[in-house]
Amino acid sequence: MGAVEVHQLLDRLPVTEQTIETASKIIDANGVVVGFALVSGKVPILCVWNYGAEFYYGSFDAMTEQDLGARPGISDAAFAVK
Repeated sequence: MGAVEVHQLLDRLPVTEQTIETASKIIDANGVVVGFALVSGKVPILCVWNYGAEFYYGSFDAMTEQDLGARPGISDAAFAVK
């Protein structure tokens, strides 16, 4: 059975990061969206992705350690952050 975790987003960001500039799509080499990344200064500071039937969050490096098939990357396409 699954579990639901609820956290304050700011608790998950590195303390040195103050501004989220964009929320960019994370796509694999086949162009499939597998998650999104909160980006500051063109650097992903927090990634949220789907692996199997579950969502995960963490750094971009943590995401690439999982076997997602085609290597993921940060897309130039961004979601609006308001």
